[in-house]
Amino acid sequence: MKQIMCFSNLPWSSTPTRTQHLVARFKEAEILFFDPPAPRGQPVKTAPRRVRPNITVYSLPHMMSSEGKNRFLYHRNQRKLFSHIESILIRHNFREPLLWVTSPENVHLLDLLTFRGMIYDCDRYWDDLPEEWERDLTATADVIFAASPGLVKRLSAYNNHVTLIPNGVNYPMFRAKSLDIPSELEQIRYPLLGWVGTIHPDLDLTPVTAAAKTRTDWTFALVGQAGENSELAELSQLPNVKLLGPREAMSIPDYLGRFDACLDLSRAQDEDNDVIPCRIYEYLSTGKPIVSLTRACRESGFSDVIYHAEDASQFLSACKKAISGDALWLPLRRQELGSAAAWPIRTAEMLRTIRTAGLYPQDKTATRF
Repeated sequence: MKQIMCFSNLPWSSTPTRTQHLVARFKEAEILFFDPPAPRGQPVKTAPRRVRPNITVYSLPHMMSSEGKNRFLYHRNQRKLFSHIESILIRHNFREPLLWVTSPENVHLLDLLTFRGMIYDCDRYWDDLPEEWERDLTATADVIFAASPGLVKRLSAYNNHVTLIPNGVNYPMFRAKSLDIPSELEQIRYPLLGWVGTIHPDLDLTPVTAAAKTRTDWTFALVGQAGENSELAELSQLPNVKLLGPREAMSIPDYLGRFDACLDLSRAQDEDNDVIPCRIYEYLSTGKPIVSLTRACRESGFSDVIYHAEDASQFLSACKKAISGDALWLPLRRQELGSAAAWPIRTAEMLRTIRTAGLYPQDKTATRF
């Protein structure tokens, strides 16, 4: 059986990440999935978790990520990390597996581990990490996948084998028409305009606040974990705004099914970001109108199916257009775009590239995603 060791930049979660969606479809391989170290102060999960018949999850211990001023301590920690990983590989009888990495921080593993080939799947801009980490990791990789054209251009400076694989969606889950009405939405006034996603501290909520104050006959719902965003206090005081908090992944289609328009808000860090988040493909899969404030959507090629805005005044105007009624062809066109981004299709594209590179030979029985 093929063997893959995957070092993820996000822990295995009940709300699947890009890495989870992709590696879970490599059913012909035994996979060791390594969570990143937990934040300082939080306990490290030491027991392995069998999350799929072929996938076991381990958590990495806390380690120094760079040499800093104490090279002796750094190298001692690296030796401890190697011993920890090596013991796991021996336990599972892994010998020169395929290495799958997701962050420039993984460059520190390259001198420690023995592997038959390396895949680097890059789904974000790592501007907070030293440039040489990404350069060295990319230059070493046999196959590189990038989630946006901008990332392809950036990584191609270090390696010619870069393939565009955008984010994807669990299309059947979001395409299905839900008849369930979340209890929080049973007595609200429609039209309902909604956002689904984490409310990060730098998420710009100004357009929603301005629109909610102007159109008191509309309702706005924000579904997701709320960080320490300075605008939340004012927003929470508005009677036509519902801050619903986080919800289980399986219930998100129920909320989207009640939205008259889906909102794509911008973050301060998104100014130069052209990576289309999974959220947009989820919105598209519902067929619902989408109002976006992000650069990624403006440059996505989806201009015919998304209402774009650059500031609060344009946002209100775009919302009016979105809820006034789509052309009959638009919902189907959006769903076609969602269908084309389904995770099985993304994984099949990846697999073709990996096999062309000779890293994942074809079995007699074809993989079904």
